[in-house]
Amino acid sequence: MRKINDMLKLIPPDELNGGITMKGTNGTDDNKSNISCSNKKNTNEIRLRRGTSGIVAAALVLAIGGGALAIALNRKDSAKTSPASSVSAVSDDALAEADSNARKVYNLINANISAYIVSGKLKEVATGSFKTDLASPDSDSAKVLTRSTQDRFNDPDAEKYFTEIAGSIADIPETGEIFYVVNERFKPVFVQYRAYEGAAVGQFSSVTDGRTEFGKLPETADSTGENTAADVKTAEHAKAFYDIFNRMQDDYLNGEYPINQNWAMLPPGELVVLDLDKRDRYADLIWRMEGYNAENVEFTGKLFIEYALGNDPDFVAWQPAEGGLIEVWFCNDGATGFNPGDYPDNETAWNLKQGSGYSYDEADIGMIANEMGCKRCILGAGGLLQGRITERSNMPKVFEWYESFLAGNFEPVKFNAKKLISPEKLEKVVEYNWIDTEKKEPVIIRTSDIEGANIYVNGRYYNVEDTSVLTLLDDGMPLPVNNTPA
Repeated sequence: MRKINDMLKLIPPDELNGGITMKGTNGTDDNKSNISCSNKKNTNEIRLRRGTSGIVAAALVLAIGGGALAIALNRKDSAKTSPASSVSAVSDDALAEADSNARKVYNLINANISAYIVSGKLKEVATGSFKTDLASPDSDSAKVLTRSTQDRFNDPDAEKYFTEIAGSIADIPETGEIFYVVNERFKPVFVQYRAYEGAAVGQFSSVTDGRTEFGKLPETADSTGENTAADVKTAEHAKAFYDIFNRMQDDYLNGEYPINQNWAMLPPGELVVLDLDKRDRYADLIWRMEGYNAENVEFTGKLFIEYALGNDPDFVAWQPAEGGLIEVWFCNDGATGFNPGDYPDNETAWNLKQGSGYSYDEADIGMIANEMGCKRCILGAGGLLQGRITERSNMPKVFEWYESFLAGNFEPVKFNAKKLISPEKLEKVVEYNWIDTEKKEPVIIRTSDIEGANIYVNGRYYNVEDTSVLTLLDDGMPLPVNNTPA
């Protein structure tokens, strides 16, 4: 779904043509929200968004595509012991077959969890250790041992990932006993299979190469498979940053004049990634957030943020500077964890969004690949906002300028808060934004708000000779998408 840009599409065309008056003062302490997920009421009316319905997943994990990265055990290094208290020899062939069946069951569990992820229903999956009979599984186990996504999810992607990961359903045993572990990050880490009590115990694992009796995780691994932060259960860092960001953007919209004019400098709210240690991008936004750090939380690590201006953030996710498990604080569902896998930041942001209930569906991706947002903000008391969602083909000069800018490989100007230009003095902000669906990154071009730089691109300030892109809206807004000739 698209957020801040959607409000431009939903505002009546006559208002867009004339602009929206921005009130000089419109905020009180009663308007301030904390974690209420409120539908804030304000005269600015730029909180509109589309497609916000749907279940928000309680937790996420990149199990899709076999992301668990499990490794098969080497039979020759394994002790040939029965699951019973007494030790008896089993044939290599019997153990190999049991290992193969354990792997097939592992894939089935992984496939089911992946389908829940894609459909935004992961909170229905139970975590922990389970023993069950394949022929008549208990209610929790049945959810991850089903052999089809039909009648469970109305989502073609769920079926796609399910079939790719599960493999041949006909090859998966229908009877026998299994023991399996799904960790707190909803990742299957250990599966054992035996055809009956006393039969060879096969296993498949992503966390250990040691054998053990049936129903027991080897001592070489804990139930999570990896060391995980204890505070993921409360996501205390993510929640603190959530509160900080929420308080800031609320004040920037509803606060007293001229504070409430600063909303024009906030980026569009999709796929935002902030590196709090390097501050290579969005150093201005990080600095603004620091001014609202009532929690005295240390600004380190990375943040992944989704929000619609005027509403509480959809979610804020925090990852430690050393990497690893991500804490997530959802507006609707509170704390959870996310295993980012070996993905770059832009892919991680995209995957967080896709599993969050605020994801792009196939139709959205097709539309956003051809659309862009345009804004022209006249700042000051009783200022003016003009905005439009338009087809990219209506603004070719923006993309010509952007390609030329990228080819120039310009050195950015370092952000310096002491050189900030106040909204009253800045007077006007022009902005273009869109989503690069191939790179899975947001693109933003806007007026600079610091001295020594004349343009702002993708979270960085620059001083370039050609800033003509900022004058393309001087003669008015382009056609909205719904009025664009076919």
